[in-house]
Amino acid sequence: MVPEKIMRKFVRGKVYMDRARMYVGYLQYFVMIFLFMDVFKNTVFGKFFFSNLLITGPVFILLFVVGSLFIGYIDRKHIRGYEYKEITVTNPYFMEMRTDIKKLSKMIEEKKERAGLKITILSKIDYAGSGYKIMEAVSKHTDHDIDLFTNPHQNVFGHPLKNVITPENLGEVQQRIVDSDIVHIKGDWPAKDGYLGLDIMHKPTVQTVGGSFFRKKGLEEHSSSGRKNGGSGTFPMDAYMADLKTAFTLDLCYDDYSRIWTPHPIDSMGKPNIWKKKKVPVLLHMPSRRQTKDSNFIMDVLTEVKTHIECEIRLIEKVSFERSLKEKMECTIYFDQFKVGFYGNSAIEAMQHGIPTACWISPEAIERSEGKFDFCPIINAPKNRAIWVEKILQVLESDMSELSYRTKDWCNKWHSYEAIARQWDELYKTIL
Repeated sequence: MVPEKIMRKFVRGKVYMDRARMYVGYLQYFVMIFLFMDVFKNTVFGKFFFSNLLITGPVFILLFVVGSLFIGYIDRKHIRGYEYKEITVTNPYFMEMRTDIKKLSKMIEEKKERAGLKITILSKIDYAGSGYKIMEAVSKHTDHDIDLFTNPHQNVFGHPLKNVITPENLGEVQQRIVDSDIVHIKGDWPAKDGYLGLDIMHKPTVQTVGGSFFRKKGLEEHSSSGRKNGGSGTFPMDAYMADLKTAFTLDLCYDDYSRIWTPHPIDSMGKPNIWKKKKVPVLLHMPSRRQTKDSNFIMDVLTEVKTHIECEIRLIEKVSFERSLKEKMECTIYFDQFKVGFYGNSAIEAMQHGIPTACWISPEAIERSEGKFDFCPIINAPKNRAIWVEKILQVLESDMSELSYRTKDWCNKWHSYEAIARQWDELYKTIL
């Protein structure tokens, strides 16, 4: 068998030889024309042509090329085109074959343009940018055409918004939904006769909940008191009629809703682990709302810890998103939330950089994880101040570098854009 390298050289050489023969043919053709013109060199035209050859030569060649192109166009468009049309029109077999080829070509082009699904995410208020991050993750790491549309309300943390729905573009958004394979509702409000003024009920739908407008009230200590008329008391479970129902946090994966956990996304894979153990530990808590985070309990724990060891306690509120990230990257332990029974966006913003994170995770959420939390590095303990004080002291007395490594690894495994894109790619395909 001839080696592949030699075969490639042979093929390349043959191509060059074919091109050379073609150019030689062109040269011979022009030489023949100039020999033909030589017969007229003693005429007035011939004398003018040969005495100004530097000008007349290129002009002649240009006219020759333009004329050839024009003749070729006429031949293809009005001579052979009519012959082809006459053959296909008068022969049913050719006509049918021509139609089939046209359909097949159109199908191939459409497949090239859109190999994946067309997905439209709708969000009433994308509070912490979770919908935006789903869109980014799926867009970057799959071939799906996915886009996000939200109400004009700004999210409270200033995360980026993609497309704001207005009366002027409502028709365009509706047309996108018509063209979509799936509509994904991101938020606690169920669809009722449409969503955000859009008709979606004829499409396969996904709903992903994640906040206090869905969380049930009165379920022991792990339940938030919520807002007036908020939570699932406003929306009975049978109001959620999506074909696929998921939740950002495991505490919301109720038996009468769905057990599918679709974690909060964050683009963590390329972020470095920057955690360093400090001589004086920095214990940080940054609540968006003290009541929903149970900040009083956290501060009681941290105050008691400070009586045992030297440490710096930071309670920071109402700062920009950029400032909050900077503070998290400089702390020893980040304390997230101790009321709802699971960690949220704020926690993974710290975890992506290997910052050890403390959060009260309810027994119900751990049970719903079906073993996923057996090796979870998040610092967790029963909701008791003395137990938490002892837990934090033990962690601070340890090396903590292994804890930092496992924290970063957990974030990458469950929350990275790559992991989230794989999960949603599989889930979207299940409802079609």
